[in-house]
Amino acid sequence: MKGIRVFIGAVLVLAACTFPCAAADFNELAQSAAAAMQAHDIDRAIDLYRSGVTLRPDWEPGWWFLGMLLYSRGDYGDSRDALLRLTSLNDQAAEAWGLIGMCESGLGRWVDALTHIQKALALGAGSQPQLGDVLRSNEALLLTRTGQFDLALERYAGFLQAGAPGETLVEGVGLA
Repeated sequence: MKGIRVFIGAVLVLAACTFPCAAADFNELAQSAAAAMQAHDIDRAIDLYRSGVTLRPDWEPGWWFLGMLLYSRGDYGDSRDALLRLTSLNDQAAEAWGLIGMCESGLGRWVDALTHIQKALALGAGSQPQLGDVLRSNEALLLTRTGQFDLALERYAGFLQAGAPGETLVEGVGLA
């Protein structure tokens, strides 16, 4: 009986040290990842964010930054996977759905890309001026790619009403 008490006591002492130490290590890791990202050391930041989400699989900002960094490097498959992990934690992460769609577009998965970009817009990602324009123009392009020409033209009409058409817009309307 005394041996069990000693064992339980040792486990409690070890746990008391381990959890605060792990939290401190994680916080240092998260700060290092953010610093590497700000210093534009993309490879190091990706490695650090991967370590962070391994330690804390429910770390939403870690999944977001990992997905964004992988996307910026052109690694669309891994970026999509990281962002899908984020959306499994938070189904309302509109920007993540938009970036998932952009990844799928980069992978040539037009139907999935369109579905996820439309979900992002439905969740409000379009209310952010720059992101909204990117998502809406990609939505129009994806509608064209999937043969939904009338809907694509409706989306392009919104851009035409907003101002002078750019070369990309004129090409998109021509394709639709």
